[in-house]
Amino acid sequence: MLPEPDPDETGPCAHLGFATAKPGYAERVEELILGLVEPLRAEPGAVEFHAHRDRADTSQFVIYEVFWSKADLERHLAQPYVQESFRRLSQLSLGYRPSAINVNELLYSLKGPLAGQRAPDAGINAREQIFDLLQGYQLHVVALSRKHLTAAEVTEHAKALDALGVAAHLVARVEARPDERVHQADSAQVFEHYGLTEPDSQALYVIRPDGHIAWRMDELDIEACQRFLGTLHSPTTEEEALAA
Repeated sequence: MLPEPDPDETGPCAHLGFATAKPGYAERVEELILGLVEPLRAEPGAVEFHAHRDRADTSQFVIYEVFWSKADLERHLAQPYVQESFRRLSQLSLGYRPSAINVNELLYSLKGPLAGQRAPDAGINAREQIFDLLQGYQLHVVALSRKHLTAAEVTEHAKALDALGVAAHLVARVEARPDERVHQADSAQVFEHYGLTEPDSQALYVIRPDGHIAWRMDELDIEACQRFLGTLHSPTTEEEALAA
């Protein structure tokens, strides 16, 4: 889900991405990215597309694409060949460089994925996996609580998550009967895969549309999450991203 343009914005819409190929995959990543050039430039609404590779660190890639409008860019991102490219890139275990838009804000454990790394799939219960929640090309916030939540805590966290304005999911254990606002974590796998190693561990993750971690905090501080989401659309962050 792309941010809405400001009322006075009438110009083209750009999409900027940074990626780091894991050891041994850089050539395959370059081949895959270059394969996007011709079909992308032929799309309606396409203005320009550039792919760059750092000469000093050849594992680093930058992608810059511009479309005439937000609608054109969203249509491009939904194209089957683009979605397939994201899937293949994910299989190559890409990561993002540390920057103002890849943040580990507060960590109590180095286990689990860090900002810039791929979000892993994991079982939540007999019916759901994490990847079942991460549907659509949009930002997702995943709130995890290994600690059993009371009904009052569920209400508090669910209300705060709804106010974020992005797809948000509460994955937790609860003290009372099942609650439709919670993805009931009957399996410990989801907590183990996401670094919640203690019985009272909690964490928040912001996950990018391409499945990588943008932000992690080992507490359920949803106000801090809201502040980070705000920086994604700020001019300062965009300038820092271009300079990173």
